[in-house]
Amino acid sequence: MASSGFVYPGTIADDAGGGGGDWGGTIANVAADDGTYALAFYSFLNFGPSTQILCTNFGFTIPAGTIDGVVVEIERYTDSGSWNEADHQVQLIKGGTAQGANKANQPSGSWPTTPTNGGYGGIGDTWSLTLTPADVNASNFGVAVAVTGDNPGKSGYNMYIDFIRITIYYTAGGASNTTNFFQFM
Repeated sequence: MASSGFVYPGTIADDAGGGGGDWGGTIANVAADDGTYALAFYSFLNFGPSTQILCTNFGFTIPAGTIDGVVVEIERYTDSGSWNEADHQVQLIKGGTAQGANKANQPSGSWPTTPTNGGYGGIGDTWSLTLTPADVNASNFGVAVAVTGDNPGKSGYNMYIDFIRITIYYTAGGASNTTNFFQFM
C-alpha cells in the first residue's frame, strides 16, 4: 500500500455562493498549515450548522489501481469549549457532490480549546464510497466541512480552522502476470 502524503486543496468555496457565508470571507485560510484561521463567528452560526466549506482540486495523481482509504485532517479549535461547538459535516465530495459517510463526530462533544489536528476516515476507510483513481484525481474531488454551535442563550464563542488536507492510501495496479499459460499444456 502507498500513500499520496497529505495534500491541501487548490480550490476553496462555500455553499453560500462563494462569499464566505458564516465564515466571514475567511475560508481561503484553510489552504495551508500556517496558523492563519478560517473563523466562524458565533453571530453567524445562529445555533445551527454553518455554511459548508467546499475543498476540491487537490491535484492528486494516483496511478491505476485500488483506492484503499482516505484520511481528512482538520486542525481546529473553539474559544469556548463548553457550548457544543462541533463538527456538523465532514463528508467527501465525489464528482462534485458531497456523498458517502458523514464522519462528523458531533454530538460526541465540543471541539478542543487549543489548536488540535483531528483525523477523519482511515487507511482502510473509503467513507462508504466506491472510489477509483480517476475519482480522486478529478478536480471535483474533495471534502465538505460544516460546523455547529447550538447552545441557545450563549454568545461570544468562535470556531477556528487552520487547515483541511487529505491523504489517499492506494495499491497501485501492475501488469498482470500472464506468463504463457498455454506453454505448459
